[in-house]
Amino acid sequence: MTGAAYLAQAYVGADVNSLAPVGTALPFRTGTAAGYITSTAITTGIAAGTSVTVVMRAWEAAKGATYEAAVAGGGIYGSSNPVTLTLSSPPAAPTDMVGLQSFNLIPEPSTMALGVLGVAALLLRRRQ
Repeated sequence: MTGAAYLAQAYVGADVNSLAPVGTALPFRTGTAAGYITSTAITTGIAAGTSVTVVMRAWEAAKGATYEAAVAGGGIYGSSNPVTLTLSSPPAAPTDMVGLQSFNLIPEPSTMALGVLGVAALLLRRRQ
């Protein structure tokens, strides 16, 4: 993932069932920083000292301006592991996303299903 072809955004909530997008969707960096986004502080509207769950979601920008639109549009998308953080407030430094692991983007499931059906059809044709 490199450049503006892919976007990433933080999703924050009390738990994994209440995640909502916060901040702005950011493009991936290029060159030696490819696969990363620029670090930025995000205002959540949730009180400092509160523990929250954070997930990073990334998607193919050509399929939608949001993660949800890209998934619905059949784009490539992915999601990180959930990380639990305690929010800070200025002048303290933003909370680091300790525990965040790398993740891959995958094609929309129906695209994968079509690929599997195509391979199955080829195998069946060979057997006949």
